[in-house]
Amino acid sequence: ANENVVDAFGHVSVRHPDNPDLFVMSRSRSPALVEHGDLMEFDLEGRPLDLRGRTAYGERMIHAAIYAARPDVHSVVHHHAYGVLPFTVTDVPLKPVVHAASVIGADIPVWDIRDDYGNTDMLVRSIDQGRNLASTLGDNTCLLMRGHGAVVVGADVQRAVLTAVYLQVNADVLLRTLKIYLGG
Repeated sequence: ANENVVDAFGHVSVRHPDNPDLFVMSRSRSPALVEHGDLMEFDLEGRPLDLRGRTAYGERMIHAAIYAARPDVHSVVHHHAYGVLPFTVTDVPLKPVVHAASVIGADIPVWDIRDDYGNTDMLVRSIDQGRNLASTLGDNTCLLMRGHGAVVVGADVQRAVLTAVYLQVNADVLLRTLKIYLGG
């Protein structure tokens, strides 16, 4: 939130340190406001273990499906940073152009929910949609979601957050470069 990557609707999760079949994520709350009591445990189907009257993020299915598909992933960041959005709706690929952004990977797939689910509100609300997204992510570190945002994974929270920050930094630099290159 401090780096303007996650907005009121972005979220970060971590695989449970004692049980790889669970993950921890806050209740549905602006990331800048999350406190310890907001943290919730979920299984790999996205089911909360103890709601206690809290509302879970609808898009927790992104996290659940990725953890189920990728044992190497220990943190997931989903965000809607405006800098990446042009690369989700055009044919211009988002490639690393800044040395610090090499962590984003050479190839970043774009997932379009319409391909398999038709016209929706573009939110990943079911575990089936999450699995479809995770399949497109494959072994990559980042995935763009058409008209929506991005998903970033890492071996730990620090790596996932660093990658999410530099994904946006790289997108901003690439957009500026393209404007200069195209004379705009």
